[in-house]
Amino acid sequence: MVSSNFDPNQDPLWSIPQSVQDRMQVGVESSDYRSFLLCGLYCGMAVLFLIMFGFYSITVGEDVHGVILFGFAGVTVAGYAVIWLGHWYAITRHFTTSMMGVLCLYLFYTGGLHNTGPLYYFVFPSVALFLHGRLRGFIWVIALLILTILLWHGLFDFDVDRYDSVFVTRVIAVCLIISMLACIPEYYRIQAERKLLLSISDLESLTYGDLRTKLANRALLEKMLLLEFNRNQRYGSACCLMFIELDPVAKTLHGLNGEMHTARRLVMLADILRRNLRVQDLAGRWENHCFLLVLPEISLDGARTLAERLLVEVRTRAAAIGILPLKITASIGIAALDKGPGQLVLDRAANGLIAAQHYGGNCCQIV
Repeated sequence: MVSSNFDPNQDPLWSIPQSVQDRMQVGVESSDYRSFLLCGLYCGMAVLFLIMFGFYSITVGEDVHGVILFGFAGVTVAGYAVIWLGHWYAITRHFTTSMMGVLCLYLFYTGGLHNTGPLYYFVFPSVALFLHGRLRGFIWVIALLILTILLWHGLFDFDVDRYDSVFVTRVIAVCLIISMLACIPEYYRIQAERKLLLSISDLESLTYGDLRTKLANRALLEKMLLLEFNRNQRYGSACCLMFIELDPVAKTLHGLNGEMHTARRLVMLADILRRNLRVQDLAGRWENHCFLLVLPEISLDGARTLAERLLVEVRTRAAAIGILPLKITASIGIAALDKGPGQLVLDRAANGLIAAQHYGGNCCQIV
């Protein structure tokens, strides 16, 4: 007997199972924010040791040295707080490495306690290579060693008799060896990240969902476009295409947040699209920052009304760049299907988007 039960899954075609999303989301998080958290752990430990050694220096009569160590701890805490309040996560790794490098140079110049200051050089390669990668991290290490050699040869009235030449040579050699060894786990970390990104790409190619925005991906959009083009050619069904993209904000401010700010804006626009479209409409990520809307059974006037509603809602949102909330706008290009080739309709909609951006954004253009 044939069953007549009909209980379909209500999730959209492009929906990725939540369990998969949770496991894969780690791969698309901001690398700047991950570095911020890791630097926070390292800076917390560094501040703790600086305070401990600062108190110890004072107890043995090295008051100036202790106060300077307290100063390094205070500057580290203050700098990290400013980065956190301003959401300037991209500069965290540079701030941490710079503070570590300056501390190493100070301890080399003064000798620290009983001329043991240069021993902290052995920590610097691991920090630099982990935070900056192999190439940039190695550049940081070389820069520190060059400055050290210049100091050793009398720069800033350095006491050249403070260290034996054999001791300095050993410090530099061990520092380079540690750098080479630190490259090994860094290599495997990069390989693991590449494999993760490849698995994310494979997942999106096997499904129809964009993991970041939770809308349709380009693969599904292309299939639905082909369906609507064929339907229009055979039956003359009405359908409009709409390209929408957020207008860029001030470049100097945008660079402070980097990748994380861009991700927030994309998710925000995706949420606006989900709440304003009909059930039969399809919205998806066409390119990196551009969305395509497939709007079946709608006229150009109806598409224009929808576009104006989207523009109003986008304008009411504020995007936080650092500690500055800025108003954001979008540009929209619209084209209706006709009996011509489907590619021409896409080109017209794309030209409408370009025209809207040319006029300063915050508007829609019908082509």
